[in-house]
Amino acid sequence: MRGDDNMGEAWYFAKVQWEDRKTTEEMVPKVLEFLKEIAECSQYWQSVRGSVDPIKVNNLIISKYKKVFDILDIHQPKPEKVDKYLNYLSGKLNSPLIFEDEFHYQVKDCTLYFQGRVWNFANWGPLMEAMKTHFKAIKSGYVSKENLEVDYYDYINMT
Repeated sequence: MRGDDNMGEAWYFAKVQWEDRKTTEEMVPKVLEFLKEIAECSQYWQSVRGSVDPIKVNNLIISKYKKVFDILDIHQPKPEKVDKYLNYLSGKLNSPLIFEDEFHYQVKDCTLYFQGRVWNFANWGPLMEAMKTHFKAIKSGYVSKENLEVDYYDYINMT
C-alpha cells in the first residue's frame, strides 16, 4: 500500500476506534466525507493563495469551508497577520485524500485504519481530536513515517 515518499511529502497512518459496530457503521462514512472536505478546502486554498487581496480570499475560504474550520478549530488570525499566501493554514489542511489515488482505508471490528501521503510535518492532532469530539470515537491516534526510525531491512524474510 505504501509507496515511496516524494520530496516534501510523507506517509501518515491513523487509527480511530468506536465503542460498538453500530456507531462505527454510522460514523465511518461521515469521517470519509469530512476527509474529502478537508482535501477540497486544501486544494482550493492552494489554488487561490498568493492573490492580490489575501484578506478577501481568506474570508472566502472560511465561508466556503466553515465546517472544516469549525471542526478542526482553525482560528483566523488578525488581519495584519494574514500574509499573501495564507501560510497560517500550512500543516492544518492535510487530508490523506489530497492524493486520492494513494489513500487507503479499512475497517476491522470497531476501528477505522487509514493512511495517505500528505505534506511533511502535517499536524493531525486536531483531526484526531475531532474524531472524538465530532465523530463519536472513543480513541484515535496517528503517526507519520517521517517520525519513525525503522530499518526496513529488519523486515525482510530471506529464504
